[in-house]
Amino acid sequence: MIEAAQVKETKKGDGAYLEVTLRVLDSPYLNRKLWHRINIMNPSEMCQQIGRATLATLTMAAGFPNTLDESLLVGRQVIAHVSVRQDQNVIRKYSSPNATTETPPAPPPPLSSAAPLPPGSEPPLNAAPPNAPAGQSSFPFAKPPWQR
Repeated sequence: MIEAAQVKETKKGDGAYLEVTLRVLDSPYLNRKLWHRINIMNPSEMCQQIGRATLATLTMAAGFPNTLDESLLVGRQVIAHVSVRQDQNVIRKYSSPNATTETPPAPPPPLSSAAPLPPGSEPPLNAAPPNAPAGQSSFPFAKPPWQR
């Protein structure tokens, strides 16, 4: 269960992260706590991409996929997939405790077998994915929490 979620500034002052405190609700580690710092603003674009992806899976697992408010996460249950690296707990990903175990749908056929598009109907190179609403990026938030 997520006990706390707070945006904090980095020590250097050049970024921000979301610090999440989780409490284990299942044996044999009942009531133990885990902490996860998720980069949300960092000089490194790679760190920001990893942080955004992690934040997206956390908010999706918590049931608020488009939240801008970290306080909505508090009290929500998620499954944290934890590994141990150098005697440290490392949260690798999050999933929903309500996830179904249904078989995922079959992937679409490869593009090479699709009929060619008529001339002049090709989408622009910077177009959003076909299933995304107009103007929406792949990042699930309209405005990141640190810019509120």
